[in-house]
Amino acid sequence: MSAPVLDRLLARPLGALALLACAVAAVRIGYLTAPEPLWDERVWLEAGELLAGGESPYAHRLYNYPPPLVQLAAAAESGGWTAALVAAQRAVNLAGVVAVAALAASFAPWRPRGRLLLALAAACSPIVGHALSFGNLSPLIAAAALGALALERRRPAASAVLLGASVAVKPLALGAGLFLAGHRLVAGPRRPRPWAALGWPLATALLLVPGLALLPGMLARVAPAYYDPHHLSLKRALSGLGLEVPPPVIAAVVVVAAVVLLRRRPLAERETMLVAPVVSLLALPIVWAHTLVFTLPLQVAALARLVERARAHGAAGVINDWPAGVQVVVSLLPTLAPAALLAYVLGARAPAAP
Repeated sequence: MSAPVLDRLLARPLGALALLACAVAAVRIGYLTAPEPLWDERVWLEAGELLAGGESPYAHRLYNYPPPLVQLAAAAESGGWTAALVAAQRAVNLAGVVAVAALAASFAPWRPRGRLLLALAAACSPIVGHALSFGNLSPLIAAAALGALALERRRPAASAVLLGASVAVKPLALGAGLFLAGHRLVAGPRRPRPWAALGWPLATALLLVPGLALLPGMLARVAPAYYDPHHLSLKRALSGLGLEVPPPVIAAVVVVAAVVLLRRRPLAERETMLVAPVVSLLALPIVWAHTLVFTLPLQVAALARLVERARAHGAAGVINDWPAGVQVVVSLLPTLAPAALLAYVLGARAPAAP
């Protein structure tokens, strides 16, 4: 493709999005064509089999999602279209990757070619790869939630439906929604009224009504992942310190603290897309590497700001603006990293002789 044709294509938002989608599909073709269900796909498919057989899906030791997903899986099991459901879910999930990457790249004030490369880099990042390798729905849910945050003022009804639906399928953005509602009531603009911020719980409730009988089973179970030593939540960190704090208490404290800290700071839509995912991340009881897909716009915004400041002041100028303690830690990282590797190697137990 010649440079003029590429520039004309990238000048049109739909053209740029189509080009990005083709590139992402080519890179992630292995995900789309995997012959067997991936790890998380197996979990909700097996839970769907339980529900189709008249049992509770929450008898499955690993199924923690709300009812809508497992109800869809049960319908597919009963109707014999499970393979079609998996294929459609993967295509929509990959579309979520494209949407999140495009939204993230929009935070970089660069030329179209630079934004395209940045979006492709975001779509190929390890956290996205982690989500897809497990067949996890985080990219799709993050795309819906970020889209809701982006549309909050301009299309409040669509925003409420998107955010409510994302929480009903997987509550990745539950903390973001609670923060949004609280912040708009305390510090947000009164005109227009914050219908999206207050309307998403209604959308969530309506989507949960068909599975109302399943909710007690979901709420009664204790997720095994709460005790997994490998995830990254505040709940796990506090448990590691010997502090067993109930997940709802942690979530409430995080959301209220964020609302109070930002009560005098009205947030524009673009700023909400950066703040709300962080609040949600801190409020979640289970955080895996792929959960960080929700923060890709923040990561890109930080990278873009660093690049622009480095261009204006030089790298040394950027670092010199940091607090002295941070400068010391950053300057020591290259030296301490080999020392840490040496400690690991010398401290590791020698393998047993064959």
